[in-house]
Amino acid sequence: MKRKKLWQSGLLLAAGVVGLASLNVTSVSAASKSVLNWSELSELQTLDTAASLDTTSSEALRNSYEGLHRSIV
Repeated sequence: MKRKKLWQSGLLLAAGVVGLASLNVTSVSAASKSVLNWSELSELQTLDTAASLDTTSSEALRNSYEGLHRSIV
């Protein structure tokens, strides 16, 4: 009985290794292309940070520049 369980475990492990080896791995060049499609309810008036007065443009600018600066608190 113990030998049968050991045999089944080994067979399951081998099947798992074969299954993982057959997975499709994405290449680095495909991962480096990042595209974000963002939709808004109204049209953006400007992308100038000094001239943005409407909420839609301000939110788009805040979201796009969020990772470009470092806040020191």
